[in-house]
Amino acid sequence: MSEIRYRYDDALAAIATRRFLSRYSRSTLIYSVALIVAVLFALQRTWIGVAVIAGLAAVYAALLLRYRRNARALARRLGYPEVTARADEHGMTFSMPQQQSTSGWTPARVLWQFDDVWLFFPYGVAAAYTAIPAAAMTPEFREIVLASMRANGATVR
Repeated sequence: MSEIRYRYDDALAAIATRRFLSRYSRSTLIYSVALIVAVLFALQRTWIGVAVIAGLAAVYAALLLRYRRNARALARRLGYPEVTARADEHGMTFSMPQQQSTSGWTPARVLWQFDDVWLFFPYGVAAAYTAIPAAAMTPEFREIVLASMRANGATVR
C-alpha cells in the first residue's frame, strides 16, 4: 500500500479543469474547424455564415469558461480539504474529512496522465474525475496505480 496527501485547492482545480477540457472537449479542433469554415464563408462573402460560425464559437467558449468557473467554485465550497489517496492491489481510496470513496481496479477505470496532474475517472470518462497533483505522488504510488490499472484492463492515457 502507498499513501499520499495533498490539498485540493483553487490552483489544483484550475489545472485539472484545464487539462480535462483540453482532452475531453477537443476545443482546439473545434475552433480550427470553425476558423476554416468562417474563412470559406468570408471568401464567398457570405457574412451571415461568418456571423453564425463566430456566434457558435463564442457560445462554445462561454460554456467552457462556465465549466471552469463551476469547478473552481466547487473547490471553494469544499473548503480546500486535505485529501489522502491510498493505492494498493485491491483499489484506490480517496479520503477527505467529510467523505471517503473506494474504487476497485476494474476495466471501467480510466486514468489521464499529464505532467502536472493525473485525472482518475473511477466510473469512466463520462462521469466525474478526481485530480491528483503529480508533485504529491511518490514513485511507489505511481507504480502501484499504473501496474494495477494495466493489470486489470483499465485505460491509461
